Amino acid sequence: MADPDTILFRVKIVDERERHGRIIAVADRIHALSPETTESDRVSLLHIRLDDNMGDSIWRVDFTTDWPELHLNKRIEDIKATVRNDFHFLSLVFPAVVRDVLREIIKEQEITDPYHDDEDWQALWLRFMVNLPGVPAEIPEGTEADPWIETAVGAFCAYHRTLEKYQAGIADRRE
Repeated sequence: MADPDTILFRVKIVDERERHGRIIAVADRIHALSPETTESDRVSLLHIRLDDNMGDSIWRVDFTTDWPELHLNKRIEDIKATVRNDFHFLSLVFPAVVRDVLREIIKEQEITDPYHDDEDWQALWLRFMVNLPGVPAEIPEGTEADPWIETAVGAFCAYHRTLEKYQAGIADRRE
């Protein structure tokens, strides 16, 4: 058998409710995780930094370091808890962050190969995105990338059920 680290899987989701055998989603090049893999073994694609020089801004993405950082206004009490738990933040901010990161990688740095380097943050981000259901593996260049980026952001939102969580959060507040 080949080295387990080099084995990639293709996962197909089949809808058996309406038309038997209809494929409704496909994810390619999925790496398997061993049962021993823990949360600490995973790589964070976005580093969080509390920033006391944000003025009245709440968040921004910084690309000037070795890894993209989400800067959060340090003057906001419990901002890290808000990022983790607030449906507003998940639904409204994270899709914009993903869009900013993808534009930086594809349009500014002109990187479109998710497999060009196993440890490069740009490749890790692109790999994460092309592994989401519905995101094409072929990433176009330049202005042709805009529809791909929007498809990827939409897939990110679907994966994290941002609309559902936002609507549920609003409904909970009304009660």
